[in-house]
Amino acid sequence: MSNFIIFTQGPSIVDWISALAPAITILFSIIGYFIKRKIDLKNEISENYRTIEVNITMNLENLYRIREELKSFKVRISEVSDDTKNMTGSKNFSLNYTNFPAIIEISRNEDLPKLKTNSYYLHNKIIWADRHLKQFDSMLVGLEKVFTELNQRNETVLRLVREDGVDAIQQRSQYAENLDSFALLIEESFIKSCDNIIRLLMQIKIYNHKIRQKGKGFIRECEKVKRKTPLDIPSEIDRIDNLINDEVVSRMREAESRAKSQ
Repeated sequence: MSNFIIFTQGPSIVDWISALAPAITILFSIIGYFIKRKIDLKNEISENYRTIEVNITMNLENLYRIREELKSFKVRISEVSDDTKNMTGSKNFSLNYTNFPAIIEISRNEDLPKLKTNSYYLHNKIIWADRHLKQFDSMLVGLEKVFTELNQRNETVLRLVREDGVDAIQQRSQYAENLDSFALLIEESFIKSCDNIIRLLMQIKIYNHKIRQKGKGFIRECEKVKRKTPLDIPSEIDRIDNLINDEVVSRMREAESRAKSQ
């Protein structure tokens, strides 16, 4: 009896491709999704850096204008005080007065601290800047109220001394003292605060600009701590502040000159 060996033909390449086609399609869809997601995130972060640039520049322009307005206002307050001190006579009341300046409102983008960036330095600085800008805006509103109260108090004193027949020396002395205190308040609490916020915004502007120019490589070079804890952040931010300090000082001087010339 003859032995017969029967060879059966296995699946062809076409059969294998047909069988794997759905899996391959799904695999490429997943890969495509993650590639698109990465590209979209990169574009989103790139747009975020541009948004930061625009908003910080606007904040700086506003603050420089506000600071010059405050400096001018302080000079006018001091002049009113000096005029009051130079007055003589027991019947010469001080009616000297100056108007509160029309200070613009600081433009804040409330979404700025929520923007995604690849930089913990930039993220923390933006959060701090937003908090300080919000507080400073509230302080300006309060400053106008304090000035209004100062003038109302002087009007009250004027009415009282006239009714009681008291000489004007006391009124002038008290009014000048209040004006001097108000001028000191502007200098110590507002102009200095304004300078500090300007410095903070300039740090953000310069660092953000460098990221836009040099990309992730610049961030990796500057932000060397890979595993950051809350305790690491302050010292690391101080270190990066020192890295860009010379440029910050230089740019602030340039901006100072432009602000004075306007």
